[in-house]
Amino acid sequence: MRRLAAALLLFGVTWALSAPAEPAQVAAEPERNAAPGCTEPAADEALRQVVEELQEEGERFEAWELELAEREQAAEELEAEARRLLDEVDAIRVAIEARLAEWEEQAGEPVQRLAKVYAAMPPAHAARLLEQLDLDLATAIVSTMKYKQSAAVLSAMSAPTALRVSRRAAAPLQGAAAEAEAKP
Repeated sequence: MRRLAAALLLFGVTWALSAPAEPAQVAAEPERNAAPGCTEPAADEALRQVVEELQEEGERFEAWELELAEREQAAEELEAEARRLLDEVDAIRVAIEARLAEWEEQAGEPVQRLAKVYAAMPPAHAARLLEQLDLDLATAIVSTMKYKQSAAVLSAMSAPTALRVSRRAAAPLQGAAAEAEAKP
């Protein structure tokens, strides 16, 4: 059955290529457009139907190709826009990282100066003053001190404050969340 369909299709395509493009021309010149060796009107009608179906299929195929080309163009445009946006996001990320590095560098200088000042004080006096500061600032100052100096200051602080400063120093990015979890 497939062989017969393929043969008819091949015969129809060959015949269609040699036949006039317009169905009106086919009807006007029946002798020229008849299949070789075929004189029956039923065979001519069947071939005309095959030709019409092939033409319709060709038109559908061309429409499909056009739609596919339009979709490919749209996909390329979307891909280009996505690349542009990704490049823009990368540029913003680089700028933010540079700004953060600059801020950290600038913020570190005053903390280092304060750490030197508090390290020069007696540990008990430095501990009382640090307990009055913001937890983040106190943690930064104690973390910047040398180990022996920070140990002396932490031991002079009240136990809850020394514990909060130590926990914040151990997990600086967790901040208040780590502090809240650590409380009994």
